[in-house]
Amino acid sequence: MSGITGFIRWDDAYSAASDTWSDAAEAMCRTLTHRGGAEETRFRYADAHLAQTTRAGHKRDKVVARLPYKNGTACIVLDGELYHSIGTAASVEECILRLVLRDGIEAIEDLNGAFAGAIYLESERRLYLFRDHLGLKPLFYMPQDGGLVFGSEIKAILQYPGVQAAVTREGLCEVLGLGPARRESSGVFEGIYSVLPGHYAVVDAGGFRQVPYWSLGGAPCGDSFEAAATHVTTLVTDAVSRQSGGKICTLLSGGLDSSIVTALVASERDKPIDTFSFDFVDSDKHFAANDFQSQRDRPYVEQMVRLLGTRHTFLECDSAQLADALPDAMRARDLPGMADVDASLLIFSRQMAESHDIALSGECADELFNGYPWFHKPEFVAHDGFPWSRDIAMRTAFLRDDVADALDVPAFEREAYETARSATPAFYAESDREAREKQISFLTIKWVMATLLDRADRMCGAAGLTARAPFADKRIAEYLWSLPWAVKNAHEVKGILRKAFQGLLPDEILYRKKNPYPKTYNPAYERLLASRLQDVLADSNAPIRQLADAEKVRAFIHAPQDYGRPWYGQLMAGPQMLAYWLQMNAWLQEYDIRLKV
Repeated sequence: MSGITGFIRWDDAYSAASDTWSDAAEAMCRTLTHRGGAEETRFRYADAHLAQTTRAGHKRDKVVARLPYKNGTACIVLDGELYHSIGTAASVEECILRLVLRDGIEAIEDLNGAFAGAIYLESERRLYLFRDHLGLKPLFYMPQDGGLVFGSEIKAILQYPGVQAAVTREGLCEVLGLGPARRESSGVFEGIYSVLPGHYAVVDAGGFRQVPYWSLGGAPCGDSFEAAATHVTTLVTDAVSRQSGGKICTLLSGGLDSSIVTALVASERDKPIDTFSFDFVDSDKHFAANDFQSQRDRPYVEQMVRLLGTRHTFLECDSAQLADALPDAMRARDLPGMADVDASLLIFSRQMAESHDIALSGECADELFNGYPWFHKPEFVAHDGFPWSRDIAMRTAFLRDDVADALDVPAFEREAYETARSATPAFYAESDREAREKQISFLTIKWVMATLLDRADRMCGAAGLTARAPFADKRIAEYLWSLPWAVKNAHEVKGILRKAFQGLLPDEILYRKKNPYPKTYNPAYERLLASRLQDVLADSNAPIRQLADAEKVRAFIHAPQDYGRPWYGQLMAGPQMLAYWLQMNAWLQEYDIRLKV
């Protein structure tokens, strides 16, 4: 993977030869060394400065993503990979630039991969920013000085001269009311935005405009259940094959999705593949089954390891390691995120990166094949709001009364939901129930899947590991969107996926109930978080004192926590709220954020 950044401006204050702007580009690029690190290349023009940092020797069997590429008066910087042949081109960058110069920027619709990039055309004094179809790679921008600044991560933009980290009421409501999700275009920080998935942006003297080149939609598919299952087998098998090149490992939880990916990779290899699973010290003593996590993963992991003969490693971390990693996980996202759910992945990614460059996972299957409880349980389906966040009371439980009144987080969350729901593309539905289910599918792809893709990119990227999610292939997303609900979920939850890989996996795995990514249930972890948060609130200079009521926090800490009633998704319950506020304090302090509420 790589980190990209740069800026374009047309005023007299900018000079490509100036040390000020050269130093600025270098400082911006330096913040992204975890995404690359070993090799840095910068292109300087009369109007623009583009930079990319890339790991040395970044070569793989089926993709070659190395250094930026320049062709005459045009150049490209790129973070990403393509999962198909690039012909005679020496690199992914060269392939994409040649394609765009020949066919126009719209030609990126035909690419299959995970990518975010910038192309500068000197002869036209024009900058293009673009992002892959489903948003596997991040890309942010900020209009500035009559031009624009961009970067793979927000931290790069914050290094641009004159930029101050500020968050308005809207950004704070986003963190409190929607987080760890965020609106598709939002960068949370004032003036910073995200290039939309499936879009390219044009930046020139005429201004800034963002154009969609791909989206979900189209006519419904008439395939039968049997025919659809056969096609799903073909699509998923091909996606895994395209992404299984290089020094890879797989994340194996013993669930349906990761087991499919691992089994398909193993079937292509003559030698045993490396697999990893995650858990927590003393999990066998503290695990507490609930509606979301009904069983531990380990017995199923062991079954798949025996079946496939993989070289498996069981990774663990303890409560102190997990709590200590919360600030690092926040820095990786530039925002409070999924708290210890992020932190644990960061810890485990660092361990995997010691021996591997790339990790394949079963991520995105639940979003695309409708595996979450909120797709099926009546109380979720009937909820008039984001179904993965039905009760936002816990989100605002710590706020001072005056802050809560000023922010009005519930109203913001409601408006965000209505806007998101109205963006659902037109589709055919045979009933009101199917219409609602289709709507939930779209919201889950745009919000939950986006959050998890960002998590994988940031946590793995911060460790120097490339994350790949074969299920997040645009062809799979397109086909599944076209299928009627009754076909996609015939017989049972994710019925079509189970049918597609019947015979590949033993029945115990094939029909296993969904279990999410593991989290710790050790009460020592919750006690540690409570102690650290109370220490923070005891400091009169702690940034969250501007927002939080210390007495409300203490009351929350001493109340019994319901691990089985998350406030976001399936994993974020009481302890994760404590961890989230610790991340918020670190975020406000380390980024020196000015609150404009």
